[in-house]
Amino acid sequence: MSQISKLCCTLVIWFNLKAGISRDHANTLLRALQFIIATLLHTLSIALRTAPGFNATIPTFHLPRDLRTAYNHDDLDPTIIRTICCPGCYSLMPKPVPWKCQWRESPRSRPCGETLWRLQRTPHGTKWVPKCCYNTQDFESWLQFFLGRREIEEQLEKVFMKDSAGFGADMHDIHDSPAWKDLQDFLKDRYHLVFGFYIDWFNPYTNKIAGKVVSCGALLLYCMNLPLELRYLPENTFIIGIIPPPHTPDPVTISHILTPFIDSMLMHRPPAPPRQIPTYRFPTGVDVQTEVIPVLADLQAIRKVGGFVAPSGEMFCSFCDLPASRIEELDPTTWNARSGVEVREQAQVWLNLTTKSARTAHVAKTGVRWTALHRLPEWDPVKHLVLGFLHNWLEGILQHQLRRLWGIGRDAQTAQNLAELEKEETFTEEDIWESEDELEDLRQEAAEHDAAVAEALKSSQDARSVTIRSQSSDSITPLPAVNPDEDDPMDANYKPEAEGTKRGPFTFEDEQLQAIRTCIQEVSLPTWVSRPPGNLGEPGHGKLKAEQYLTLFTIIFPLIIPEFWWTSNHTEFEDQLLASFVHLVACTNIVASYKTSNAEADAYMNHYIPYRSSLPHLYPDSDPKSMFNHHYAMHNGDLLKYWGPLAALSEFAGERMNGLLQKINTNSHLSDLDLTMLRQMARRCRLEGRLHDNQSGDADMKKLAEILEPSQGSRFVLSDAQLSTVDVANILGEAPRLAPTEYDMILQYLRLTGRAYRGYLQLPHPSAALILPPSARRPPQFILDKRTYSCQISHIGNSAIQFYSPQTQSTYTGFIHTIWQIPLEDVMRTFILVNCHRLLSSAEAERAPYIHNPRLMSSLVDSTPSNQSFVIEPKHIITHLTTFKRPAGTYGINRETMVVCWALNRGRR
Repeated sequence: MSQISKLCCTLVIWFNLKAGISRDHANTLLRALQFIIATLLHTLSIALRTAPGFNATIPTFHLPRDLRTAYNHDDLDPTIIRTICCPGCYSLMPKPVPWKCQWRESPRSRPCGETLWRLQRTPHGTKWVPKCCYNTQDFESWLQFFLGRREIEEQLEKVFMKDSAGFGADMHDIHDSPAWKDLQDFLKDRYHLVFGFYIDWFNPYTNKIAGKVVSCGALLLYCMNLPLELRYLPENTFIIGIIPPPHTPDPVTISHILTPFIDSMLMHRPPAPPRQIPTYRFPTGVDVQTEVIPVLADLQAIRKVGGFVAPSGEMFCSFCDLPASRIEELDPTTWNARSGVEVREQAQVWLNLTTKSARTAHVAKTGVRWTALHRLPEWDPVKHLVLGFLHNWLEGILQHQLRRLWGIGRDAQTAQNLAELEKEETFTEEDIWESEDELEDLRQEAAEHDAAVAEALKSSQDARSVTIRSQSSDSITPLPAVNPDEDDPMDANYKPEAEGTKRGPFTFEDEQLQAIRTCIQEVSLPTWVSRPPGNLGEPGHGKLKAEQYLTLFTIIFPLIIPEFWWTSNHTEFEDQLLASFVHLVACTNIVASYKTSNAEADAYMNHYIPYRSSLPHLYPDSDPKSMFNHHYAMHNGDLLKYWGPLAALSEFAGERMNGLLQKINTNSHLSDLDLTMLRQMARRCRLEGRLHDNQSGDADMKKLAEILEPSQGSRFVLSDAQLSTVDVANILGEAPRLAPTEYDMILQYLRLTGRAYRGYLQLPHPSAALILPPSARRPPQFILDKRTYSCQISHIGNSAIQFYSPQTQSTYTGFIHTIWQIPLEDVMRTFILVNCHRLLSSAEAERAPYIHNPRLMSSLVDSTPSNQSFVIEPKHIITHLTTFKRPAGTYGINRETMVVCWALNRGRR
């Protein structure tokens, strides 16, 4: 009966963690299952007793009556460490816990003085309880769960044995990058684990309560040794802890939050004694060593945990020493890169200073303060920071282009909403330093420093002139400095000579904006791509998600926006607008790709510098504050060269984890909200690991897991499983006959692959001959790499593909016409008939902008299909396409055409 009990407990736990039912409802379900199964067994027992000559005793059945007992029985409860901390400075309290916090920000500062205890009413009367606790998950117990899984050990072995890419070769993940090669001395054993550290804040209530923002912080570790497809799954993620609400630590007190996690890491590296961790292959334990190398987060979080000044500071950049007063400079050769050794020395100087005023002055001069991450010996505070392209590029550069430069959504209410959203996630130096008990000399010094910075900004003569580059240029040349006697368009006091010729804020014409919205509504998209709002620019659709910015700028805007500026009577200004747009799209495709190289990193810079240099001329009313974000993006080229594709190190997984944490039912109890989220999410991760791994080989549990966590469209998922003779006979017996032309196309394809297949009518057949059956299944779709591919008649978005020719390896685009599945050599093979798109003539193609701008990853084709068809297999598919039909007259072509875009690939295949 233990097996039935185990299955029932797993079912109830799944409902609690995944379906979101409350503990009370889960307890009710346990009692109901107990009654139903017990009644069934009792009825069966009575029936057996009445059977003549049958004497058997059915054992009693017992289920836990409480969900918490079920968790204990299933070994899903994480080990959580609760530490009393100060609600003001987050300092972790030793035992015995004092009445008030005694932590000092500097040796000569006043104590924090925050009261650590509060009275709480209980059924047994009032009692004193801690005001705040910091809850963390025990790292060693999680390591036992993590390495105790067969799939994890197998994947660690594969990555350990994998040959890394050569110098200058294409990089598909961090494992191919110079950053990984720098770790080879550490990575001498498959159990030497490198972790990426992620931190971000979120509102657990997803909205404002009583006008106030409640904030929680999630601290996560990703095992970078795992392959990309497994690395960021929740079941493989270590949740370090949840920073208690409602406030956020500042750049000084954040070190208190980091301390337990740093202590755990230091316990698993020399000179600490080896710690034996049981694994799936080695139950008696192996020596596991750990390193924390990349820090993955948005800019604000990186500055807090990395020990750098906020973007409002003069020495704002964590990668170089360019001051804010020279932020418009676009020649990277004029900057000095920061050194990790130098930053560590500067951080140690900050730590040794004894007054807050001295520390403030040091931060103003160097932009550096000490952080607990500096306790990790191998962590480089410069090289090991990874700029999150989700926040910096998608919600930074692209949002700025759409909202502020193009004015789509630039109305008063939307601007106010955006300002509030930005304010929620922004931490300024004023937020950090402002306090009622601040020393007077600190205020005085801060005031003197601000005055000095203002004077420096006023007298700075280092502004750079900008030039619009040719959209086909791939070279970078240093930009000349502006003549001090010439007018500077970025100067606040600048006045043009002819007032009447000054352009106002850029806006699309009404017809153009409507064309963009029509394109969004009508463009064909595969089902796995979320369509952006068709009323783009109106307040009704709310805040765009990061993925929607990526969709707009890579696979939708390139289909329609070039029409506005690539016209027969285009002006020089329109040429410059188009060139700037092409540079932006090119950069987006490069930085969002899952494949990169040194050449691609250089191409990024060759496009980004011209794009950025175009902004002051094309959009003179743009907000100069955005230039901070634009400067950070100047370092993406170096990051691509060192870390490989930034898409493989993005914040998307962390944002998804934040979303899962927000959905957990906490009953809005602020005092234990973080504990509930941590415990429930850790339980969920362990449950998913158990259901997906099924390493015990339990057939019943596997069937239950398939019911609870079914594979998407499982009957259409391609499989290379061996088929029995009976399976083959049943499949062919039910399959319809192939038409003669279809049969001949498949037979010809098979012969071109080098396999000597014979037609079924070529009698007599030699012994062991390979014969193509005359019948085939005709599924409407199939699933490859979690993407659905369909026939054109079923779904046009899922049928539009870019693919390789099996014979020449040339690339083509077209629509899937027919899908066949035939069992051959005891394996189900899938064949696809693709009707190619009809290409335009060379003269017609020259009229469109796409052949001149290949980085748009788009092409204009005839809307009617060609007579050319290919038989291919799924392995020849590169990516889905987006398609958008254009009327006759578009780009001067007097018949209907269609724009196709293959940017969805993002270097995956």
